[in-house]
Amino acid sequence: AQGFRGGRSVATVDPNVFKTGDQRPGIQPGYAANGIAIVDQLLGAGVKVVALRMGADGALVADENARWLIPAVASGDVVDTTGAGNAYTGGFLVGYVASGGDVVLAGKYGALAASLMLQ
Repeated sequence: AQGFRGGRSVATVDPNVFKTGDQRPGIQPGYAANGIAIVDQLLGAGVKVVALRMGADGALVADENARWLIPAVASGDVVDTTGAGNAYTGGFLVGYVASGGDVVLAGKYGALAASLMLQ
């Protein structure tokens, strides 16, 4: 999702968009290291805030000043992840707006919202 608030561009990203091969290959171990390159690419393109969702590995959130790894919220045994990414995006955007642009707090809102969708 992309949106604008006070002139700040915000992007939430599904890492599978940046993968080649299978359409939905999933997240590979050590993905956070590759995620930094993706985040840097987006920031370099002018996006001001990025949230890279990485499933059970959490999320990498960033602005022009720094990058933070936000852990996923534990949800026990997960069988179905349907809707978790969308819930993360919604939670992130609500947290971002409610906090006046605090990227770390927004990431935590997103992680909590995603955990509520896991079954």
